[in-house]
Amino acid sequence: MAAAADGGATAVGFSWQDIGLALLVGEPPSVAVGLGGEALSDHAVIAAALSARGFERRDIGEVAVWHRRDVEFLRAAAMQE
Repeated sequence: MAAAADGGATAVGFSWQDIGLALLVGEPPSVAVGLGGEALSDHAVIAAALSARGFERRDIGEVAVWHRRDVEFLRAAAMQE
């Protein structure tokens, strides 16, 4: 998969080069990803980009958690049953 010309900023609100640390937990389809870095502080831009892609925000304690159900994945799984 080729990287976007803007480094991913259109899709997620920041460039992939802005990520200072990352944590991946789980196995597909149940995966959680945590990203951090000083350049990831513009929450309004990130919120606008993720909201436009169907993600919803839930605050857990002081942490903003963005999530969505991958409808295409669920359809494919149902077809295999």
